[in-house]
Amino acid sequence: YVLGMLLGTSTVALIVSQPFWVALSRRTSKRFAYTVAAVAFGAVTLSWLLATQGEPTFGVLARAAGAGFCSGGLFLMGNSMLPD
Repeated sequence: YVLGMLLGTSTVALIVSQPFWVALSRRTSKRFAYTVAAVAFGAVTLSWLLATQGEPTFGVLARAAGAGFCSGGLFLMGNSMLPD
């Protein structure tokens, strides 16, 4: 049950984040947006080290949303730089 919520939250955050990454890349550059997404993804991933056994579901889902949001930037910017 919780695993489905985790994957669903991550996927929704990934989809919802796309306009943010497009706007950031237009204001700065694709490379900068990719770098921001990579650093943020690393920070979110490292935050899993702080997870405890009795952590509330909200904490797990918040990390999943953060990872999905950052993954959206990694996927979008990574693929958009290929033709450049």
